[in-house]
Amino acid sequence: MTAGPGLVDDLAQHEVDLQDLPAVPEPVPAPVSVTVVEAELRGDLGPLLAALARPSQQPAPGEACPAMMQMGPVIYLVDADGRAVLARWPTTGCGFLLDDGAPGLLDALEVVRETTRTAGAAA
Repeated sequence: MTAGPGLVDDLAQHEVDLQDLPAVPEPVPAPVSVTVVEAELRGDLGPLLAALARPSQQPAPGEACPAMMQMGPVIYLVDADGRAVLARWPTTGCGFLLDDGAPGLLDALEVVRETTRTAGAAA
């Protein structure tokens, strides 16, 4: 049998002894830690709630989106009884935050209490 296009006729001349290859060190995973800032905010929540209530945009047919990611604010709305709901910021058809998350809406609220917590590997 003869080799077709892209195939090698004589595999023996292309053999590689794996002992000749340099050793590849095992990857060492980086220590993982997560820091969370828990902030209790008070003030006029109307603008924030109105912004959160907007629908996300749907992708247009054939829309090309950049291969990148944007982290949005993580906002839990907590009532006086301690019940919480995770609020999702509305996004564009490509998954980016509408109005870039409108950071001014959170900045306009009064910080009543702020706690920083780090979990995971020690720094």
